[in-house]
Amino acid sequence: MLKIVLDPGHGKTTNRSPIDASFAEGTNNYLFALALKEALLEYEDTEVILTRKTVDEDPSLAARGEMAVNVGADVFLSLHTNASSNPSVYGVEGYYSVKTPVAYKLLAGLCNTVSEILPAPKVRKVVTKTSGGADYYGVLRSSVGVPYSMLIEMGFHTNAKELERIRLDEWHNKAAERMAAVFADFFALEKKKAPVIEPAPDDDPVSLAAELEAMSVRLAEIAEFLRK
Repeated sequence: MLKIVLDPGHGKTTNRSPIDASFAEGTNNYLFALALKEALLEYEDTEVILTRKTVDEDPSLAARGEMAVNVGADVFLSLHTNASSNPSVYGVEGYYSVKTPVAYKLLAGLCNTVSEILPAPKVRKVVTKTSGGADYYGVLRSSVGVPYSMLIEMGFHTNAKELERIRLDEWHNKAAERMAAVFADFFALEKKKAPVIEPAPDDDPVSLAAELEAMSVRLAEIAEFLRK
């Protein structure tokens, strides 16, 4: 069983876009996490946990990473969109924990697939970021012990073209499906098979065929009667 903890970064009203204040990164991160959870659960042997149970929740950075450790997660992925004082800056960035260099390949795949469906595909960096030798990001510092600990910035909500794309439900669903496929390829996950629905007794093919044959005979008898 692959256990994945998704961390929708920030809180409900955090980090509003200077382009359109109705966009809050914290809410967008949460909505995207829901889409990604649904996409991941289409695969066998996956369990997905969110660090925020509702859009209103805003756990501390330490609590988010510790949750992943406490549930025995295989993967911790913190979901964000980026910001810059320069509105022309665009692209995707990924950061993995200095404790989990093995996460680079998975994170690079996630960054590439997200970048491909942005207006101008660009992966700016997939790196570690440290301060005093430790992870710069609190959620990564507190998730030590999780084999794959990562943070992704899925475009800039300070760039008008990227904002227009990353706020859409349609984009959420498409990006989620593509990211789930990257997970599936990396961890060799199989898609769940559609359940087989057994026909009800009244829908038994043999019974239906017999009924149709009887009806055909009856219609022939009626036609013969009318010709007389």
